[in-house]
Amino acid sequence: MASRQGRRQAAYELTIGDEFFHVDSADSVLVPWPARPLASREAREVRVRVIGTDGEVSDWSDPVSVERGLVAPDWTATLIEPARDERGPAALLRRSFVADGEITRARLYITAHGLYVAELNGERVGDDALAPGWTSYHHRLRYQTYDVTGQVRAGENAIGVQVADGWWRGRVGFVPGWRDTYGSSLGLLAQLEIDYADGRRQVIPTDEGWHSSTGPIRSADLYWQVSMSTASGGSRLRDAARRRPATCAGCGSWAHLTEWTPPETVTPGCSAPTRSPGRCTATP
Repeated sequence: MASRQGRRQAAYELTIGDEFFHVDSADSVLVPWPARPLASREAREVRVRVIGTDGEVSDWSDPVSVERGLVAPDWTATLIEPARDERGPAALLRRSFVADGEITRARLYITAHGLYVAELNGERVGDDALAPGWTSYHHRLRYQTYDVTGQVRAGENAIGVQVADGWWRGRVGFVPGWRDTYGSSLGLLAQLEIDYADGRRQVIPTDEGWHSSTGPIRSADLYWQVSMSTASGGSRLRDAARRRPATCAGCGSWAHLTEWTPPETVTPGCSAPTRSPGRCTATP
């Protein structure tokens, strides 16, 4: 629809798969889903167009795939904690696995007590910053879903995750130096699911099969000054002597970790779209 001042929406139309819906409404944000509820892991293609109060109809939008995440019974992962949870350094958690068939679909469902960055076979998963974002940890834990079909390969694989304090236990709030607002131990909850052409589904959850260590990030905090150690004693973002991908099994030592029970409420979160930032601002 042409953009002209004063133009108002009178209705909108949707196609969801092969279904068509006409809705008389001026609303365009947080509108009800008109089709049947999606099943867990189900995806459908959606297009939309709007109708103005003058009767003019817009072009159809480009199709967008809408996919539902996991519901509570689908979670088999356990919230795990590093074996040695040091104050300051980001924790590394990793696990190796074998994919033994033709892969048709792979999804990583992931969240943390703290902030996380995930890797598969040394390649970063997604481009989110400060995931999973702030939440009211005492009530819910938001998770993200990533399509990693192109990152899982036949044969040997490794998944690794860096986890740091964030809002969970970092220095946040109105009291100088206050920390551990929600908890005192870092944690990771993740579930990698791989679907094969023969109908099998392989699930790699966080459990006692993971290992933990620390890596190049020696200190991380949302608001306080960050000071990083290096082999020469200087202050840098990363310790070059400890640099390694989170998926590297032969780099340094890895310890068996502590296993915890999962939180009662895990809810899907929204990820930011993939795009380059318009401006980056550094604050003291």
